[in-house]
Amino acid sequence: MPRLILLFVLISCQVVAQSRIDSMLNIVNKNLNDSIHARTLVNLGVASERRDNIKARKYFKEAIALHENGVGGTWITSAYVRLAGIYVSIGNRDSALYFFNYAKNHLEKNPNKKALSAYLTGWGIFNNTFGQYDEALAAYERNAALGEAVIGKESMAGNYLNMSNVYARLNQASKREESIFKALALFEELNNEMGLSFCYNSLGNIFYEQKEYAKAEQYYQKSLDIRIKRNDKRGMATMYNNLANIAMDTERYAYALELQQASLTINEQQQQQEEVGKNYVNLGKIYQRMNRLQEALDYFDRGEKIFKALGITRHDAFISAEKGRIYTQQANEDQTRKSLALQKLKESVAQAQANGELISELNAVTFLREFYVQEKNFEEAYKQLIRQHELTDSLEGKEVKLRISQLETQYEVAQKENEIALLKAQQQVQEAELDRQQAKQTIIAVALISVIIISLLFVNRYRVLNRTRRQLEIEKMRSDIARDLHDDLGSALSSINIISQIGLTQQNGNAGNHFQRIHEQSGRMMESMSDIVWAINPENDTLEKLIIKMKEFAAEILEPKGITLHFQIPEQANHIRLNAETRKNLFLIFKEALNNAAKYSAGNEVRVTLTLVNNTLTLLVTDNGKGFEEATIKAGNGLRNMESRAREMHARLQRKSTPEQGTEVLVEIPLT
Repeated sequence: MPRLILLFVLISCQVVAQSRIDSMLNIVNKNLNDSIHARTLVNLGVASERRDNIKARKYFKEAIALHENGVGGTWITSAYVRLAGIYVSIGNRDSALYFFNYAKNHLEKNPNKKALSAYLTGWGIFNNTFGQYDEALAAYERNAALGEAVIGKESMAGNYLNMSNVYARLNQASKREESIFKALALFEELNNEMGLSFCYNSLGNIFYEQKEYAKAEQYYQKSLDIRIKRNDKRGMATMYNNLANIAMDTERYAYALELQQASLTINEQQQQQEEVGKNYVNLGKIYQRMNRLQEALDYFDRGEKIFKALGITRHDAFISAEKGRIYTQQANEDQTRKSLALQKLKESVAQAQANGELISELNAVTFLREFYVQEKNFEEAYKQLIRQHELTDSLEGKEVKLRISQLETQYEVAQKENEIALLKAQQQVQEAELDRQQAKQTIIAVALISVIIISLLFVNRYRVLNRTRRQLEIEKMRSDIARDLHDDLGSALSSINIISQIGLTQQNGNAGNHFQRIHEQSGRMMESMSDIVWAINPENDTLEKLIIKMKEFAAEILEPKGITLHFQIPEQANHIRLNAETRKNLFLIFKEALNNAAKYSAGNEVRVTLTLVNNTLTLLVTDNGKGFEEATIKAGNGLRNMESRAREMHARLQRKSTPEQGTEVLVEIPLT
């Protein structure tokens, strides 16, 4: 029965849409050649864009022809911009620029804020498509500055979504996620299905990048259902492509090929050349996974040829990396293939670095490391491993997962609050009706029942919020532990593996040096594991236990260097309890500060002061060393880690240093 109802709804929506198009066609067929005729042609073009861009192009050109014959109106800017947008979608850069220039010239002669908004939106999409991301972002920010009163909520929501696409290209993950959820909230408020479908697609992309395939597939399917309902051909092609990528990554290759072919068919019909190129590249990826390497190379070549013809370069790094990986697989003892593989992989790294594409660079560096391991060139493999870790840290995969989980939870909680508010409003209306119809005793009884129901709703809301908050805390702790184990221990194990390989293969008597490095790496692993176990042990929840741990570490690192330690603690230390996250992060900041003092200060005295004032715990670490000029010191991983851990505690971190006067590190942590 639900499927029959959905089918009825889909048919009804399509009938209504077709009825609207038929009404506009009736106006056009009268050939009045006036402003109503021209405006209707523009509206027909807009209605056809997502279904049949060939028809849409025809309608926009007919409207422009009427304008050139003397028919005036503000609609002309929209016609120019929309037509330019179609040329952007099919990869015709020169034609797109031609009509954007016409739109710009018309706006300069006939200023209009709504028309300007349409131009800025189209101009942003153009620049994002052809890799000019700063220009695209500037257009969207200028559009947002016009204000919701001018461009409307729907356009503002679309602008947020467009900005999220640019932030994705610029690797600005937090801004990307915030923009998507702003757009989602507005489209939800407006009950705009097409807008919601774009948001669901963007959320699917985020979860796909994080390899959370079940959630990604759920959002892609929700988006696809709306695209089918609205007969949005271009959108359907996009969703088939995205679902095919998930099927490929989950090793459902036959299904992946079927979805990718469906996407390719629509894109070819719609003359979406860039999307056709993407289809070819994705088909190449599927065949590469199936170990049908020559077919994979053929599709990569076809996609690369299309992108070069369109002047689009942002896919170059990815294609070079994938082709380099295939050449590596084909190489065996073929030196020509090996040279070609190495050339393509190095090209991929250079292209990604030139375009600032961290994800593409990570992909290329990973494949290059695999090539060097296969060739037993462990020195170069180790260099690529280090770069791989640096890129992984820069992309902050675990932090992205946590942020998107928090934003998704906040969105769901906000929806529940809206439902509660709606129920409350409905109850008040019912009470008002009863007040007019029933006696005083009936009104009192209904009021009591209403109070009970609302109380239950608020109790339920309180439980939902508490459960959600607790789940977020648990997920964050799990994420932190996983990140620490992956980053610290995983990196150390990889390094030990490669160093041992170097030691086994080298015959120059340097084995002792390699074993010394293995000893140091394994020692750091033991220390990291000890810190992690100590941090999650609930017996160490008091500040007093943390101070004992800090003193032990300080003695280990300062005494061998002859540095005197002065430690001042608050009297109520044994009564102050810290959660695992705060305890761990505070200790690691202290550890980094003390390491820096021992290694670089050249002083003979370190003071550590812990104070508690107005529910704020303050840690101050000072030394009497040589200090340094702040402006001349480049921030390294240590300082970035300290700042990251301070942010996780919502703490304030401050570092001061003056030449010949020492250095101090101050951390202020609010306790709740």
